[in-house]
Amino acid sequence: MIFMKKFLRFVENQIVKYQNYKILNYLDDKQIKNIIDVGGHHGEFYNAFIQNKIEFTSYLIFEPFPESFAIIDQINDPRVNKFNLGVGDEKSTMTFNVSEWETSNTFSNINQNTFKNKFKKIIYKSEPYSSKLQVQIDSLDNICLEMNKSFDVLKIDVEGFELNVLKGAKNLFKSNLVNYIVIEFQKEGSYVDYSPLEIEKYLGNMGFELMKTYKILGLGIEDRIYRRTAS
Repeated sequence: MIFMKKFLRFVENQIVKYQNYKILNYLDDKQIKNIIDVGGHHGEFYNAFIQNKIEFTSYLIFEPFPESFAIIDQINDPRVNKFNLGVGDEKSTMTFNVSEWETSNTFSNINQNTFKNKFKKIIYKSEPYSSKLQVQIDSLDNICLEMNKSFDVLKIDVEGFELNVLKGAKNLFKSNLVNYIVIEFQKEGSYVDYSPLEIEKYLGNMGFELMKTYKILGLGIEDRIYRRTAS
């Protein structure tokens, strides 16, 4: 079983690298200078910029889980501003559901009946979400508007909490301060009350159009790139 866990982690890491490669291959000629990374995990998206030698000016990275943030905190790059903080639609304190599979940590309400969670229960021989943390969160509007600059890419990977993050960036969007959004979509019902159609509708209302979709075959997950339409 230990071998299985290590093998699945390896496969996941390779999938993430390949997805990031495709995303950055699309963005490479788009003059990407300022980046917001919500759900930074271990800094995989940042590392993809470095490995693909894509120059940028500033990189804001948000990761609420202390163990993951400790890895991000080791990044020695003056362009990177690190936040051990959750991101949502307002400033508050929320319960963070911590998984044995830490890339599944989430502020969303867990749907225990999904195939993914049933499979993890078999792998770990326990409930897939082992503990809870009380975590400070804030909105991107509160944090980023006062920086008085635009952001070329907003990347969001927060396990079902994407709509909350987007709603907390409403004024950034209305001020045309975000050009591209890279966001993970999952199946309907992956989390309680999770609706990809609602996310898609909100992005459309905020003036973003879908440009590219990169599906992960067999997992029901896809990364999408949206672009701000001309104002």
